[in-house]
Amino acid sequence: MSRMAQIYQKSESFMVVTVQQDACLRFGHSTLPAYSMKVFALPYLIAPITNLRSTILIQAAIQEILHISPSRGVILYIPIAEENMATNNTTMMGEIARLERETHGQETGVLKSLSRTMSRRMKSTSSQSRPLSVATTSSWTVESDSQEAKRDMPTGSEGTNASKEGSAARSGRASRRLHQFISRRVPETFEGPSND
Repeated sequence: MSRMAQIYQKSESFMVVTVQQDACLRFGHSTLPAYSMKVFALPYLIAPITNLRSTILIQAAIQEILHISPSRGVILYIPIAEENMATNNTTMMGEIARLERETHGQETGVLKSLSRTMSRRMKSTSSQSRPLSVATTSSWTVESDSQEAKRDMPTGSEGTNASKEGSAARSGRASRRLHQFISRRVPETFEGPSND
């Protein structure tokens, strides 16, 4: 049982093993020892790569412990839906829902702490610098973008004479704008939540 727990990286309390020793199992005409194993698990634990890894590890353990060759064993992987597996007065679906509620409560506490830390940091830096812009992509309008683009474009003869100079200046302005945009929105460093 402890080997199965190691293979599936779960606690032994999650493992249930049934051994039926009086069963008669024959592979062809041979009377050598053999085994048939069924692994019932939640669907996320049953997948092609996982099954291959588990098969190798399970059959190696059986060969080491019982001295039965992997060629003399069969392993069936059977997924059981969360609502169809129950223990301790609850289905796995109910247990998963309970754990998600607990985890959500803990995450909310972490998020509140992070929010409080960032708020304090913003207040302390706001007195030293100009206010931050809170523009988002949803607050941008197509009209304002197109008007800004028209403003940056040269008209008539200016375009031919100043095209080389203008493109260099525009790319310089664009990179400055991008740098300003990023520097206003990205904090210098992130420090974890404080303990106060």
